[in-house]
Amino acid sequence: MDKLQWFKFSYADWRMGKIQRCSEITQARFINLCCLYWSKEANLSYEDAEIEIDKEHLEVLLSKKIIERDDEHIFIKFLDEQLEDIAETSKGKSKAANIRWKKYREKKASEVQTDADAMHVHTDAMQNDAEKRREDKIREDKIRENKDYINIKEEIDYNKFLEWFNSRRTSYLEIPSNIKRLTAEEKTSLRLLKLDYTSEDFETAIHNLCNDKWANENSQVLPSYFLKVKTFTKFLSINKIPIITKKQKTNRGWAIC
Repeated sequence: MDKLQWFKFSYADWRMGKIQRCSEITQARFINLCCLYWSKEANLSYEDAEIEIDKEHLEVLLSKKIIERDDEHIFIKFLDEQLEDIAETSKGKSKAANIRWKKYREKKASEVQTDADAMHVHTDAMQNDAEKRREDKIREDKIRENKDYINIKEEIDYNKFLEWFNSRRTSYLEIPSNIKRLTAEEKTSLRLLKLDYTSEDFETAIHNLCNDKWANENSQVLPSYFLKVKTFTKFLSINKIPIITKKQKTNRGWAIC
C-alpha cells in the first residue's frame, strides 16, 4: 500500500489541460478531489465528491469532461490509469476500478449509438414529410400544366360535394349541417384527393372523422380539416370507428360540433 501514498502529477499536462479553463477556486478543489479519489483507491461516489468540493465546482469539472461519472461514481481517468500500473500493490482495487471504467465506456458507447439511431429515425421522418410535400406540389403542378386541367376542374361539382358532406355530417353528428362554400385551398385539396381516391374511400374517411372523439371535442369535422391529405389518409387507413350517437356522446361528456 506504500505505493498508493502518492500519484504522478505532470506539470505540462496541468498547464496545457482543460483545467486551466476553470477558475482558480475550482482548480484548487480539483486537487483536493484528486487526493480524496486516490485515498479511496478510485472508489469515490458522486455524493461524497459533491460533499468534498461542492456541487457547483463538481458540475464545472463534469461539464468540461475533466472528470466523468456514471449513476453513482465519478472517474478521474489519469488516476485510474496509474492504479492499473501498480496492480501488484492494489490488484483487487485496480481491477474493480478497471471494471467500472470499462462498464462506463460501454454505457457511453451505447448511449451514443442510441442517440445516433434516434437521429436517424428523426431524419427519415423529416425526409418522408418533405418528400410527401414535394409529391403533392408536383401533382398540383401537373394538373395546372395539363391541357385537360379546365376539364378536370369543371368535372368536380363542389356544390354536390358540400351536399354530400353536409348530409354525412348531419347524419353522424345528429345536428343540422349547412356549410355553403369551399375556399380556394379546400377546392385544390379536393381536386388532389379526387385523383387518387374513390367514393368509397371518401365514405370511409368521413365516417371515421365524424366518430372520432378528438375531432368532435375540437370541432374539427369541417372541410378544411377533412380535405387535408394527411387527415384524409389517416382516417382512411384505420378500421371503421363504431358510430357514436348524440346521446352516447352527451353521456360521455363529448362536445358536439
